[in-house]
Amino acid sequence: AGDKVGAFSKGMRQRLALARTLIHDPELVFLDEPTAGLDPAATREVHPLVDRLTHRGRTVFLCTHNLIEAERLCDRVAVLAEGRLLAIGSTHDLAAQLTAGHRVCVEIATPDVGRAQQLLATTSQVTMAEVQADRTAERNGSALISMHGVTREAIPRIVETLARAGIAIYRIEPEAPSLEDVYFALQEGDR
Repeated sequence: AGDKVGAFSKGMRQRLALARTLIHDPELVFLDEPTAGLDPAATREVHPLVDRLTHRGRTVFLCTHNLIEAERLCDRVAVLAEGRLLAIGSTHDLAAQLTAGHRVCVEIATPDVGRAQQLLATTSQVTMAEVQADRTAERNGSALISMHGVTREAIPRIVETLARAGIAIYRIEPEAPSLEDVYFALQEGDR
């Protein structure tokens, strides 16, 4: 209790700053990199705390470079570059504005990956088919192929194309663009 704050670890100082911010139960909270310097266990405690604040009607402005954290905690995001506002909205709305069609991921047997990629690349419903690095899939003897520009209606035709070629399909599912995808697309568009 008699310790000087300057002797605290960065994580402990971060926790103290968060406690000082919230002790008066403010209606509006500004959090600047709230999990910087925190270990994973402490970070795991901060996320539900922010959730509780918003559920109690508090407005939380989160300033962060951690896009995974922003996607997890924020219902609206603003993307800035060199002090300029590039976009503002929900991650879903921003992604919808930036992507043509949808991304779909298909998991197939590893020996068929080259042939499947070639088949998918020549399918009119797919604008791009690329193999994703995924260690879990590799350990299971499978590979993931991410397809871009796929409409909902095209998915049965894609499955049929692969099945006719004798390629084992383990799963197929839509892939929502992440906030990181949105961020980099906006950065590219700003150049």
